[in-house]
Amino acid sequence: MPIIIDVRDTDVDSAALDQAFDWHASSTPRFSTYKDDSEICRLNRGELALVDAHPDVRDVLARCEELRVETRRLLSIFALPAGRRDGRRRRQRQWTRRDW
Repeated sequence: MPIIIDVRDTDVDSAALDQAFDWHASSTPRFSTYKDDSEICRLNRGELALVDAHPDVRDVLARCEELRVETRRLLSIFALPAGRRDGRRRRQRQWTRRDW
């Protein structure tokens, strides 16, 4: 999927744009819910411990937990069943505060 960054400042260093594209390219294998070998899928199946996940993954999941508490579960990564492209349901893993 193409990624577009709209930069309207003429003084932006091209290295900053390279860094943004590099971050996106490296985050896709970590966060994809459609790639069986992604860290998110491996966490969900219990194949990867949260302490062994990339710091970005831990940070995002920690923030998700904060939002779940702040919104009294209105915003939750567990609000909808985890689905697959083939229609089968995935087993969900409920993380607790001690996992962070």
